[in-house]
Amino acid sequence: MQESTAVATEVDVVREKLKSVDLFRNSGVDVGVLHEIALRMKIVVVKPGEPVVRKGDRGKSMFFVVEGLAEVVSEDGFKTYAQMRGGSFFGEVALFYDVARTATVLVREECTLLELHKEELMHVLSKYPLVEEAVRQVTDENYQLYLVREQREKNARTRTAEPEAYGLEASAANLKNITLFSRCSESFLRQLALGTEICMFDPGDIVISKGDPA
Repeated sequence: MQESTAVATEVDVVREKLKSVDLFRNSGVDVGVLHEIALRMKIVVVKPGEPVVRKGDRGKSMFFVVEGLAEVVSEDGFKTYAQMRGGSFFGEVALFYDVARTATVLVREECTLLELHKEELMHVLSKYPLVEEAVRQVTDENYQLYLVREQREKNARTRTAEPEAYGLEASAANLKNITLFSRCSESFLRQLALGTEICMFDPGDIVISKGDPA
């Protein structure tokens, strides 16, 4: 009886945590669906500095961020592509496209994650089309971002760019040197830096042309 109660309590906790995930909150999923998904998940706690997944590894599950901060980083750790806090999820691209992990996800602040294995995910999606549609839409968007990122990195390598010179911290420092942002906080500059990309030009290249769409 005690063991049964403990299992039920854990499922209840996971179900309540799922309510904070944007995917389920925005899809109008009812409590019964969340309960079934919760039955198939497990709670994972990851310490700062530890990777959750590594680029190139085989993907067997996806993760939902409940608490903490994780970042999508380059293989060398110098670049940060995205930050993920409570309500985010990742790892789905490798499952849907049957490819290796497309990025490394590193924990910056202790994270509480909910892990859902591929077989369990596909079972849930087969029963709930609305959830499947929402997941696939985000997955397609993330995969396209990955392809764009890979192309940009390839272009940067051909221009012999030094990756450490364009990491998140370096980009934030460069932004602070601009008068417009000189009095902004470090946290704001880091967030702003996440939305920038490195563009390199040779002498004589045209950066913008009059009449082009902005």
